[in-house]
Amino acid sequence: MGSLHGRKHAATRFVDTLPPPTKSVEVKVVVLSPSRSATLATYRALKVLGYKTYHNYESIYNGLRDMKLFNESMRAKFHGEFEVYRRPEFEKWFQGYDALTELPSYFPEEIVEAYPRAKYILVERTPESWARSVMNSIVRMTEDVNRFPTSFLKQFDDAMYQLCSSAYITAERFSDGKFGRPGGLEACADCVALVKKIVPPEQLLVVRLEDGLDWDAICPFLQMPVPDEPFPPPFTPEVFKETVEEFMMPQVKRAVRNAAALILSPIVVLVGAVWWASDGVR
Repeated sequence: MGSLHGRKHAATRFVDTLPPPTKSVEVKVVVLSPSRSATLATYRALKVLGYKTYHNYESIYNGLRDMKLFNESMRAKFHGEFEVYRRPEFEKWFQGYDALTELPSYFPEEIVEAYPRAKYILVERTPESWARSVMNSIVRMTEDVNRFPTSFLKQFDDAMYQLCSSAYITAERFSDGKFGRPGGLEACADCVALVKKIVPPEQLLVVRLEDGLDWDAICPFLQMPVPDEPFPPPFTPEVFKETVEEFMMPQVKRAVRNAAALILSPIVVLVGAVWWASDGVR
């Protein structure tokens, strides 16, 4: 049997089937906060400031390509199924974006190595409040989408299957595969500690969510003027649920149609054959 390292190199990756970007865009800002640490509010704030910003929200609405990249990169990083992503892979994935949020928290070491000149932002919150938020959003969604009938219907729609896989991989990462556990407190603390260790202090802004996340907290660090509009609101578990349902509904409808077609087709053929045979007998 070959080594794990050898098996990783032998595996065919989806990212390797993609062409290199036609134009390289330097990533200027990276938010290394873990999910459910105001990452979506920060994503929207960076967009207001003029950055072309990537967030897992974008990966879902960008379609299958991005969802497949997310799932493959997570399986590479945490399950050792493929060679881990580094700058060449990130450039294919994030081509055209100059700011990254949320997703870099899963690959902090690889991201910092890939973009050594970027400015980094870390929003931290108390582990207890973070765990409650994770349990009320990501973990709850994972439990919902991986029970019947969604667990059955996802087999009939690739986008739905990829989203369900993403939810499971993410929740597993946060709660060590034990969804009844309060969010995996260690995951939050470990992520924050690692970021503070690997990012040079002069390139890192640390904001405590409980102290307030606003324009005054991030604009001086980014050397950007304070916008006139209010700072984007937080992404509550309730809004999270509504957003997932909004995305899932078209996938569910398509899966139902596909399932019906696949299941009914043999029945239609059988009925047709019986009709033809009986008509032939007459």
